[in-house]
Amino acid sequence: MKLTVKLIGVFLLFLSVSFLGYLKAYSKREYIKRLKAIKEALIKTENMLKTGVLSRKKILTTAFNRIDSFICYCDGAVIDDKAMNGELKKTLESFFYEFGRGNMTAELTRIDGIKEALSCEISLKESEYNKGAKLWRTSGVCAGLAIGIMLI
Repeated sequence: MKLTVKLIGVFLLFLSVSFLGYLKAYSKREYIKRLKAIKEALIKTENMLKTGVLSRKKILTTAFNRIDSFICYCDGAVIDDKAMNGELKKTLESFFYEFGRGNMTAELTRIDGIKEALSCEISLKESEYNKGAKLWRTSGVCAGLAIGIMLI
């Protein structure tokens, strides 16, 4: 009976440590998906701006409504994503604050610049994910096995 309980405990410990590696890979993949969604929203914003029929707040809320961490208020909007790095987050917050306060050409130029920055960030994170995802999953399983063997 004691051996059965010990084996079940070691197995559950192995599963939980292995899960950490899979969770790390999953969180990186979801971050890449959020960045791609922001880029798609910027493309939608650009298209809506070119038609010129909606207000500033309406354009932002319509374009970014699919992003969970997007918050729109009277003076601007923010993306409350803790995984996003400082420079990109500051650029987006600056864009949301200043959006609609310039002429259309300036707005379209800023949107293109942000899309370019997002493309760079997406390619960087995808290469990081491609290099590390298998490693994170494998190291989680190996760490779980090592701990399990030590406890047996």
